[in-house]
Amino acid sequence: MSQLENYKKITDTTLVDELYEKFSLTEDYHRSERNLIDSFKKVLFFESLTDDEKIEFRLRELDKKKIFKAAYSDSIIKYEECVIELTKLIMVFLNTDNSADLFQPEIGNEITSTQLMFIRLRTILKVELICLNRHMKLSNGGHVPFHEIVEPIFIELQNLDYYEKYNLGIIKNIYKEVQELFDKKPYEA
Repeated sequence: MSQLENYKKITDTTLVDELYEKFSLTEDYHRSERNLIDSFKKVLFFESLTDDEKIEFRLRELDKKKIFKAAYSDSIIKYEECVIELTKLIMVFLNTDNSADLFQPEIGNEITSTQLMFIRLRTILKVELICLNRHMKLSNGGHVPFHEIVEPIFIELQNLDYYEKYNLGIIKNIYKEVQELFDKKPYEA
Protein backbone atom coordinates (compact mmCIF):
# COMPACT_ATOMS: atom_id res chain seq x y z
CA MET A 1 0.00 0.00 0.00
CA SER A 2 1.41 3.38 -0.97
CA GLN A 3 1.82 6.29 1.40
CA LEU A 4 -0.77 8.18 -0.64
CA GLU A 5 -3.32 5.40 -0.12
CA ASN A 6 -2.54 5.39 3.60
CA TYR A 7 -2.91 9.15 3.71
CA LYS A 8 -6.32 8.94 2.03
CA LYS A 9 -7.48 6.36 4.57
CA ILE A 10 -6.26 8.52 7.44
CA THR A 11 -8.01 11.53 5.90
CA ASP A 12 -11.23 9.52 5.60
CA THR A 13 -11.04 8.56 9.27
CA THR A 14 -10.45 12.21 10.16
CA LEU A 15 -13.71 13.02 8.40
CA VAL A 16 -15.38 10.32 10.49
CA ASP A 17 -13.96 11.97 13.63
CA GLU A 18 -15.46 15.29 12.59
CA LEU A 19 -18.84 13.65 12.04
CA TYR A 20 -18.77 12.00 15.46
CA GLU A 21 -18.06 15.38 17.03
CA LYS A 22 -20.60 17.27 14.93
CA PHE A 23 -23.44 14.86 15.71
CA SER A 24 -22.43 14.29 19.31
CA LEU A 25 -22.14 10.54 18.94
CA THR A 26 -21.16 9.80 22.51
CA GLU A 27 -22.99 6.61 23.50
CA ASP A 28 -20.92 3.68 24.72
CA TYR A 29 -21.14 1.92 21.39
CA HIS A 30 -20.06 5.15 19.67
CA ARG A 31 -17.01 5.27 21.94
CA SER A 32 -16.20 1.71 20.94
CA GLU A 33 -16.47 2.69 17.31
CA ARG A 34 -14.19 5.67 17.89
CA ASN A 35 -11.68 3.53 19.76
CA LEU A 36 -11.62 1.11 16.84
CA ILE A 37 -11.14 3.97 14.38
CA ASP A 38 -8.39 5.49 16.53
CA SER A 39 -6.60 2.14 16.63
CA PHE A 40 -6.93 1.87 12.87
CA LYS A 41 -5.47 5.35 12.39
CA LYS A 42 -2.47 4.44 14.56
CA VAL A 43 -1.84 1.33 12.47
CA LEU A 44 -2.09 3.33 9.23
CA PHE A 45 0.24 5.96 10.63
CA PHE A 46 2.83 3.35 11.60
CA GLU A 47 2.59 1.60 8.23
CA SER A 48 3.22 4.90 6.45
CA LEU A 49 6.55 5.42 8.25
CA THR A 50 9.91 4.60 6.69
CA ASP A 51 12.18 2.13 8.45
CA ASP A 52 14.19 5.03 9.91
CA GLU A 53 11.01 6.73 11.13
CA LYS A 54 9.88 3.47 12.72
CA ILE A 55 13.12 3.35 14.71
CA GLU A 56 12.50 6.91 15.90
CA PHE A 57 8.92 5.98 16.81
CA ARG A 58 10.15 2.94 18.77
CA LEU A 59 12.77 5.05 20.56
CA ARG A 60 10.10 7.56 21.64
CA GLU A 61 7.84 4.74 22.86
CA LEU A 62 10.75 3.17 24.73
CA ASP A 63 11.54 6.51 26.40
CA LYS A 64 7.92 6.67 27.61
CA LYS A 65 8.20 3.16 29.02
CA LYS A 66 11.38 4.12 30.86
CA ILE A 67 9.62 7.13 32.38
CA PHE A 68 6.70 4.97 33.51
CA LYS A 69 8.97 2.09 34.50
CA ALA A 70 6.57 0.86 37.16
CA ALA A 71 4.13 -0.16 34.41
CA TYR A 72 6.70 -2.07 32.34
CA SER A 73 8.96 -4.94 33.28
CA ASP A 74 12.72 -4.81 32.87
CA SER A 75 12.41 -7.65 30.36
CA ILE A 76 10.13 -5.57 28.10
CA ILE A 77 12.50 -2.62 28.20
CA LYS A 78 15.56 -4.80 27.55
CA TYR A 79 13.80 -6.65 24.71
CA GLU A 80 12.74 -3.41 23.02
CA GLU A 81 16.22 -1.90 23.41
CA CYS A 82 17.70 -4.98 21.74
CA VAL A 83 15.10 -4.95 18.95
CA ILE A 84 15.93 -1.32 18.18
CA GLU A 85 19.64 -2.11 18.15
CA LEU A 86 19.11 -5.15 15.89
CA THR A 87 16.95 -3.10 13.53
CA LYS A 88 19.67 -0.45 13.22
CA LEU A 89 22.38 -3.06 12.63
CA ILE A 90 20.35 -4.86 9.97
CA MET A 91 19.58 -1.60 8.20
CA VAL A 92 23.27 -0.62 8.14
CA PHE A 93 24.20 -4.05 6.83
CA LEU A 94 21.51 -4.03 4.14
CA ASN A 95 22.46 -0.50 3.06
CA THR A 96 26.16 -1.25 2.71
CA ASP A 97 27.09 0.15 -0.70
CA ASN A 98 30.67 -1.06 -1.01
CA SER A 99 29.63 -4.70 -0.93
CA ALA A 100 27.75 -4.85 -4.23
CA ASP A 101 30.24 -7.37 -5.58
CA LEU A 102 29.38 -9.73 -2.73
CA PHE A 103 25.66 -9.26 -2.66
CA GLN A 104 24.75 -8.59 -6.27
CA PRO A 105 26.90 -10.64 -8.63
CA GLU A 106 26.70 -9.74 -12.29
CA ILE A 107 24.13 -11.64 -14.30
CA GLY A 108 25.76 -14.38 -16.31
CA ASN A 109 28.74 -14.75 -13.98
CA GLU A 110 28.93 -17.74 -11.71
CA ILE A 111 28.10 -17.11 -8.09
CA THR A 112 30.82 -18.06 -5.63
CA SER A 113 29.98 -19.91 -2.44
CA THR A 114 30.83 -16.75 -0.48
CA GLN A 115 28.43 -14.68 -2.59
CA LEU A 116 25.73 -17.30 -2.11
CA MET A 117 26.17 -17.22 1.68
CA PHE A 118 25.91 -13.42 1.72
CA ILE A 119 22.87 -13.46 -0.55
CA ARG A 120 21.23 -15.95 1.82
CA LEU A 121 22.11 -13.79 4.84
CA ARG A 122 20.84 -10.60 3.21
CA THR A 123 17.59 -12.31 2.26
CA ILE A 124 17.00 -13.64 5.77
CA LEU A 125 17.89 -10.28 7.34
CA LYS A 126 15.49 -8.51 4.96
CA VAL A 127 12.77 -10.90 6.12
CA GLU A 128 13.69 -10.19 9.76
CA LEU A 129 13.55 -6.44 9.12
CA ILE A 130 10.04 -6.88 7.73
CA CYS A 131 9.10 -8.91 10.83
CA LEU A 132 10.55 -6.21 13.10
CA ASN A 133 8.71 -3.41 11.34
CA ARG A 134 5.42 -5.10 10.52
CA HIS A 135 3.59 -4.28 13.74
CA MET A 136 3.47 -1.07 15.71
CA LYS A 137 3.53 -3.00 18.98
CA LEU A 138 6.46 -5.35 19.33
CA SER A 139 4.27 -7.59 21.47
CA ASN A 140 2.40 -8.51 18.26
CA GLY A 141 5.52 -9.35 16.29
CA GLY A 142 7.75 -12.31 15.72
CA HIS A 143 11.16 -13.21 14.36
CA VAL A 144 12.88 -15.44 11.87
CA PRO A 145 13.99 -18.29 14.18
CA PHE A 146 17.59 -17.65 15.15
CA HIS A 147 18.86 -21.12 16.04
CA GLU A 148 17.18 -22.97 13.19
CA ILE A 149 17.66 -20.53 10.31
CA VAL A 150 19.88 -17.54 11.07
CA GLU A 151 22.69 -18.94 13.21
CA PRO A 152 23.74 -21.63 10.70
CA ILE A 153 24.34 -18.92 8.07
CA PHE A 154 26.44 -16.88 10.51
CA ILE A 155 28.44 -20.00 11.37
CA GLU A 156 29.18 -20.57 7.67
CA LEU A 157 30.42 -16.98 7.38
CA GLN A 158 32.37 -16.64 10.65
CA ASN A 159 35.77 -17.63 9.22
CA LEU A 160 35.67 -15.13 6.36
CA ASP A 161 37.34 -11.70 6.45
CA TYR A 162 33.96 -10.17 5.66
CA TYR A 163 32.58 -11.39 8.99
CA GLU A 164 34.40 -8.67 10.91
CA LYS A 165 34.29 -6.11 8.09
CA TYR A 166 30.48 -6.11 8.12
CA ASN A 167 30.08 -6.53 11.91
CA LEU A 168 28.37 -9.88 11.46
CA GLY A 169 29.50 -11.07 14.90
CA ILE A 170 27.76 -8.10 16.51
CA ILE A 171 24.60 -8.67 14.46
CA LYS A 172 24.65 -12.37 15.37
CA ASN A 173 25.03 -11.67 19.09
CA ILE A 174 22.29 -9.05 19.23
CA TYR A 175 19.99 -11.23 17.12
CA LYS A 176 20.60 -14.15 19.48
CA GLU A 177 19.84 -11.94 22.48
CA VAL A 178 16.62 -10.68 20.86
CA GLN A 179 15.53 -14.26 20.19
CA GLU A 180 16.32 -15.35 23.77
CA LEU A 181 14.43 -12.40 25.24
CA PHE A 182 11.50 -13.01 22.87
CA ASP A 183 11.40 -16.69 23.84
CA LYS A 184 10.94 -15.63 27.48
CA LYS A 185 7.67 -13.92 26.44
CA PRO A 186 8.42 -10.50 28.01
CA TYR A 187 4.92 -9.18 27.45
CA GLU A 188 3.29 -12.04 29.35
CA ALA A 189 5.28 -11.60 32.54
